[in-house]
Amino acid sequence: MRCIYSPQPFCGDIEEHFDYVCQMVQYAKNLIFYIDEVDKFCSPGAMKGLYSAYWSRQENKHRLPPFSDLLDSGVALVMMSRMPSQVNIKVRNNCNEMRVFRIHESGVLDYFAAKIGSDAAEAISRLGDYEYVLWQDGKKFSIGGGRR
Repeated sequence: MRCIYSPQPFCGDIEEHFDYVCQMVQYAKNLIFYIDEVDKFCSPGAMKGLYSAYWSRQENKHRLPPFSDLLDSGVALVMMSRMPSQVNIKVRNNCNEMRVFRIHESGVLDYFAAKIGSDAAEAISRLGDYEYVLWQDGKKFSIGGGRR
């Protein structure tokens, strides 16, 4: 089973909505959960949004977001982010595969050079339209995609 979560504007408190979706995914167990713009739901230093009104509420202050539990639940996660350095380190460290499309920003390239190697980071900056660097834990990177 697949479940795709893509936040839509004006659907209410997005973090509260995502919290409930994570709880449903956790109960469903055997599925693939796609999360678009994952950096909206966790910050570099926390498993919740950096300036979250929802997680600042008194009833939520002392509980962990269910998103953090998903990392250890057996649910397959596919997460997209245009700003990988803004995604929590626990999330990034649990990645065993990344598909990285062309990027030219030096700070992001520095992050990838440290994470997957300088040769892969250099390849990322030279990619063509629709091409990506495929990095899998324990394997040499490869280039995929492109126009067919």
